[in-house]
Amino acid sequence: MSCCALLLTPRSLILWVGILLSMWNGTMAHCEGIQKQMSPQLSSMHQHYIAAYRFQSAGDLVQAISEHRLFLVDALHNLANGRANIGDYTQAARLYESALKLADKDFVLYLDYAGAALDAGDPATANRLAQTALSINRNEVKPPEWAQAHLVLGRALRATGKYNEALEEYKAAAAIDPNFENTFALGTAYLWIPDTKSAARQFEMLIARFGDTA
Repeated sequence: MSCCALLLTPRSLILWVGILLSMWNGTMAHCEGIQKQMSPQLSSMHQHYIAAYRFQSAGDLVQAISEHRLFLVDALHNLANGRANIGDYTQAARLYESALKLADKDFVLYLDYAGAALDAGDPATANRLAQTALSINRNEVKPPEWAQAHLVLGRALRATGKYNEALEEYKAAAAIDPNFENTFALGTAYLWIPDTKSAARQFEMLIARFGDTA
């Protein structure tokens, strides 16, 4: 039975919680000492973990399984990001895929996976993941994150030589969130076309808006 198949049964969700807790080097062992009222400083993963065992103690197994599932998604996501950050893309991809089996509408999960794929030199996968992220309901996503998805898609398109298509994604990113990164990326994208006048306008905007503070 595959890892992903195990993740799809309620019993295996509980099993995976135990496995992931051990992978987390015992950091959850301190949860019993946490105050009963959830602190807003607690991570989403910690909150789901605590909620799961509260529901389980109260005999509400449906909600307990739901919270265990959310905890598991967060744990897999965090572990995947950690593997990606140290350059272990193969293992990171397995963890991302396992998380997506449980949360196939998680925008940030798709976005992080796309970024990891791009960093690992896999623009085709990054393209697919970024486009999937952008197919999710925009109303549920913060504008800077939506802009980031366009930026990642633009980079993936650029990496495969699709400069004009990439330019449109950079335009979208800068229109949604005209921060330094997005505006600079758009200016650089114009140079690939090449359109030096438009590039110059973007860089002039950067100087006017950010000066030496960027």
